[in-house]
Amino acid sequence: MATVDLPDLMGRNIDQVRRKLGAPRESKEQAIGLEPTAEQMQSTKGQDWINTFEQNGLTIVATFNARSRKVRDLVVVGSDEDEILRRANLSLTAPNYMVLPVANPSNNREIIGMRVVDRK
Repeated sequence: MATVDLPDLMGRNIDQVRRKLGAPRESKEQAIGLEPTAEQMQSTKGQDWINTFEQNGLTIVATFNARSRKVRDLVVVGSDEDEILRRANLSLTAPNYMVLPVANPSNNREIIGMRVVDRK
């Protein structure tokens, strides 16, 4: 049984993802917080900001543009591809999104997660 319905989050903005997955782990007090500071926004142009969510034992990292609020991708952290696919309700042949392995930088034969990208 799926822990979280990741396909349902495809095409949503970060605010909609937060409503579905709850509060991110990042807080306003951290150096890399929930939202970029004015200074961080200027240096990064708001691109590639992340929020990390915990959902029933799954860790999901959303990368988004803080200006447009558009989510670029979602990464489900884990080393078991089949378990990630099952628990996140993902299909390798879905027409509306792609699922890509995230290789371990120190051992490219291991995965550290699965990246989900909207095809639209």
